[in-house]
Parts: sequence; C-alpha cells; structure tokens
Amino acid sequence: MQRIDALDVLRGFALLGLPLMNLVAFSMPFSAYINPQAFHGDNTLNHFWFSLFYIFADQKFMGIFSVLFGAGLALLYEKFKSEPCVEKQRGAGTIYIRLFVLLIFGYLHLNYLWSGDILMFYAAWGMVLFPFLGSSKKGLTILFVVLYSIVILGALGTSFDAGDLSQTELSQMLVFFKPTVEQINQIVQIYRGSISDITDFGESLTLDGKDMGMGVLLLLMMDSISGLVRAGAMIALGFLLYKNGFLTEKWSEKSYKMSAMIGIAIGVIVSCLGLIYNYSHDYSDPQQYFGLGNTFIVISSPFMVLGYIALVQLLLNRSELARWTQAVSKVGRMALTMYLMQSVIGVFLFWGVGLAWFGHVDRTELVFITLCIALTQLGIASIWLKYFQYGPMEWLWRCLTYRSFVNILKLRQPELA
Repeated sequence: MQRIDALDVLRGFALLGLPLMNLVAFSMPFSAYINPQAFHGDNTLNHFWFSLFYIFADQKFMGIFSVLFGAGLALLYEKFKSEPCVEKQRGAGTIYIRLFVLLIFGYLHLNYLWSGDILMFYAAWGMVLFPFLGSSKKGLTILFVVLYSIVILGALGTSFDAGDLSQTELSQMLVFFKPTVEQINQIVQIYRGSISDITDFGESLTLDGKDMGMGVLLLLMMDSISGLVRAGAMIALGFLLYKNGFLTEKWSEKSYKMSAMIGIAIGVIVSCLGLIYNYSHDYSDPQQYFGLGNTFIVISSPFMVLGYIALVQLLLNRSELARWTQAVSKVGRMALTMYLMQSVIGVFLFWGVGLAWFGHVDRTELVFITLCIALTQLGIASIWLKYFQYGPMEWLWRCLTYRSFVNILKLRQPELA
C-alpha cells in the first residue's frame, strides 16, 4: 500500500503551522500563551497577533496533527490487514512496538529538550485506542463525542473560587496567568540561564521557593488532563475521518466546500466570542478565564480543524499550487524529524544554551521567525528526500520498530541502454 499524498500534505501543513503557538512558549513567560496582557500588554500589535493566533492557530494546527496521527495508525492497521503474510509485519504486535519506540522518543524529548512534547502522549493514546480501530463509523463517532465531552467538562472544571486560595496560592497562580514585573524578570533570567535552571523551574513551577499550593496544583492538573484527553479525542477523530474517506480525497468537491465553510465559520464565530468574553474581563481575572473563558477555544477547535482539512483537500488538485503542495508533502513525510527540529531551533534561539533571545522578542518578530523556519524546513525536506527514502528520525524509528537495518538511500533507477 503506497503513501497517501493528501495525508502528507495535511501533515506538512499542520507541522509548519505549529511554531505560531509553540514559539510563544519557547520565547516568553508561559502566561503569554493564554493572556495577551501578561507580556508586552501595552503593545497594540501584540494584541492583534494574539487575537489572530487565538482565532486561527491556537489548538488548530495541533488538532490537525493529532487527527493525522490517528489517520496514520488507521492506515498502518489497514496495511497490516491487507498484507498478513509478510514476515516482518506482524500486525498489532508491530504497531505496539512502533508506538513504544515513539513513547521513548517522546520521553527523551520531554525530559531533555522541551516540556511541551506531545509524542509521548500520542504513543500512549495510540496504545489505548488501537483496539477501537476496527469499530464502525458510528462507534468511532460515539468515541470521539464521549472523549471530547470530557475535554469540555474538564475545561469548565478548571473554574475555582479565588476566595478559597491563600495569598501564597494567589501569588503562585499569577505566574501562570498574569505575572508581576518581578516574576517576569525571574522567569526571563531562568530561561536565559542553564538547562539545569530551566529543568529545576519546570519541576517546581514556583518562584517563591515554596511548594505549590494544593489549589493551584489541582487547577493545573485539571487543565493538563483536559489537554491530554483532547489529544486522545482528536486521534479518535482521525480514525473516523480516515475511515469515512474525508482525509483521503473521497468526498465530493461540493461536500468539501460545505465542510470548509461551515467548519471555519463556526470555529471563527465561537473563537471570536471567546475573545470578546475574555477581553471584556481585560484578561485580568484568572477565576473567569480558568472556567468559561477557556472553554470557547476548546469548543471551536474541532470545527476549525475540519474546516482547515476540507480547505486543504480543495487546494490539493489545483495545478497552480502543485509545486507548493509537493514541497509541503515532503515536510509531512519527515514530520517526526521536523517536529523535533523545531524544538532544537526553539531552544537554540531563545534559551541560555543558545542565543538567549528569551524575553527579547514580541509576537510580530515571532511571525517572521516562524516564516523563516517554515522556508528552511521546506528546503531541507526537498533536498533530503532527493537522496534518501526517509527522514533521519523516521529511518531510526523504522529500524527500531522492525529490529533490523533498513536501507535509507533512494534506489537509483537503472539507465536504459
């Protein structure tokens, strides 16, 4: 079974969009990820880019990436079903080995490079959800709805009563929502320091030398659980969209147009309502944000993901875009390598072990940096795949999965006499 170009294009599209949000986490105090007032709050362009990212990027590109991980598992499952007698392809056993290897990659990435890793959780969800791959479309729809309902309830469940928190807990809460000038300076110095400083901060998540208060800890746990279940729900959605042909160009052009218009329209409207709600509170009250304020983006994300996927499907066969879709598909074929490369670039540019730009850039500059990274990765993927069959990490992943050496070089076609 050959690769499906549509999946590679979609994967590349999602991957190139990830830095729009991820670089915020690399380059600014993490409160800036959710609160435009937390860092450069007096900069009008900062609010413009935050609003644009909130509507069109936040949870959208990662959502597509998660859907495509699910689709990739479904494709592999189909492959093993159609080739049951191939010696090295042992169906479920091989898939679980493949997921275990990805789990190790994710663990190393999480602990030694960036705490925002998603690979480990993809691998874990893949192991949990794999038995559902043989389910009917109706069964997969129910699975997605149940999981995403938990996500929405989890987002609503992060609400809290500020009156129940101590002064220490309220101060610790500010670090995650709207840090003081002193706290910002502390965070900036940490990330411009050594890896051990960053690791220590990542383990404690406090700046006052005290243990994290139980109220703050419970809030972060609920938020994290909601995010992790969201990844699983979107993987389940990937199973469904692969099975019903939505991801593989099997729907009609009219259906894709309707899906694109409806999905993007609902996603934009709900996201805009979230912006209006949060700006009406001036992003100053964590009590309202970690409740209803955070729920709008959670609800809008699946609609926008479906709309984006449908839009890309419509553009796939446009002859005038063929050169770009081919280039993007090559990035998608090297998705694991490119994802890890983005983390390396983020660490090098912003943390103390590299150029230490942390706290020096605003969102406008991040847009330019994202564009540079995208063009760089498009060029690298194009050159690399001229000579090699797989990206370097994809090759290593394949070798470890099958426990044997896999030829990485492209086989040259014999010249005709």
